[in-house]
Amino acid sequence: MRKNSSKPDSPLGPPPIPRIFWGWWIVLVTFLGSLAASGIGNFGLGVFVVPMTADLGWSRTALGGVFAVRAVVHGVVGPLIGWVADRPNGARVVMTVAGVVAGLSLVLMAFVTELWQFYIVFGILWSVGQMAMGGNIIGSTLISKWFIRKRGRAMGFFTMGSPTGGLIFVPLNALLLAWFGWQGAWIALAFLSWALMVPLAATFVRREPEDVGLLPDGLTSRPISLVNNDANRFNALPAEEMSWTPRMAMRTRAFWLLLPAFTLMSLPMGAMTIHQVPALTDKGMGLAEASLLTSLLYGTSMIVKPLAGLLVERYSVRYLLAGCYALAGSSFLLLIAGSSTASLVPYALLYGVGAGSNRVLVNVAWADYYGRRFHGSLRGIIEPISALALGFSPLFAGWVYDTTGSYDSAFRYMAYGVFAAGCLVLLAKPPSKSPQRARS
Repeated sequence: MRKNSSKPDSPLGPPPIPRIFWGWWIVLVTFLGSLAASGIGNFGLGVFVVPMTADLGWSRTALGGVFAVRAVVHGVVGPLIGWVADRPNGARVVMTVAGVVAGLSLVLMAFVTELWQFYIVFGILWSVGQMAMGGNIIGSTLISKWFIRKRGRAMGFFTMGSPTGGLIFVPLNALLLAWFGWQGAWIALAFLSWALMVPLAATFVRREPEDVGLLPDGLTSRPISLVNNDANRFNALPAEEMSWTPRMAMRTRAFWLLLPAFTLMSLPMGAMTIHQVPALTDKGMGLAEASLLTSLLYGTSMIVKPLAGLLVERYSVRYLLAGCYALAGSSFLLLIAGSSTASLVPYALLYGVGAGSNRVLVNVAWADYYGRRFHGSLRGIIEPISALALGFSPLFAGWVYDTTGSYDSAFRYMAYGVFAAGCLVLLAKPPSKSPQRARS
């Protein structure tokens, strides 16, 4: 597998498991990191809301304020994590240290007694660890560097970690809570996060295949063809692609069309994380029915991710994005009109497909348009805007509800925004002018 490599072996040595392309171990580690990060820090947090607020005397609004803190942290730390991920050994060190920090923050969660302590421990320490061990920046950067021809399917498997984390950790957290109480549950989760991330990140994570004498996709020779266009880039089976620095990328028209499009889609995704179940119960269904419908949505999202990854290897990413945004926008109109569980099943299915495909396609789009060499730095620059959207939208949806007594106006604005995002991605043709070939 190491014939005709463009770089000599690094001091780290060749992969010890030659029968499996090293990149698939990268996919496994990023999948598990995303599973733990989302399962514990996003979906699983809801299990702790009632016991913690009851014992500590906090309001649910005060506890929910941690998401605003996390948005600020992501905006500040994101550019640094992206830059480090592009450096030799950067991703391995960051993910290993992040696993340690994340576990430590969960141990400290068992001892918080004041709201400000919760904001520091979970809003800052956990957020940094979560972002660096399983966040979108580090995961998409690594996979974009290790895969070109098979990037779609690799990205699809990686992004399955988030919904899988929700399916696993919500019931697991409930069991831990019943067995150990909320303090003991946090400590148990700390040991689980250490076991999942620290040894695997230290053992398997490498920045890019060239660092261990390999080529992207497991190819054994490097074709000379370079592609960066809207056609099927896999016809030539390239092992290399043109890379744009962040400064070069920001000078292109496509960048300023993709950025607002992806931000408009982030708004409803942030709001629905918190307000989806209350919005469904407002329709008259019970908590069990709302939870079942939410499970259907997340299950659909999980299933569609690898399918989206395979499709994007055959068809233009911007057309697929536009189609997914049409489905997601339509789902909010169905949510507004729905009044029963049966009438809201189409909402769950359409939104599951649209939102579930989004993360896969967005990650592939940035890598396909601007290459793999500076992917982390580019995503790090974008992160503050994405974090602001994810942090602002729950507050906006809550304000609309408090003002009007209904989420309908918020969902209607979100639908219009997602439809606009679909139009923007259709206009965002890949850059036509080629940058100079990037040097590592």
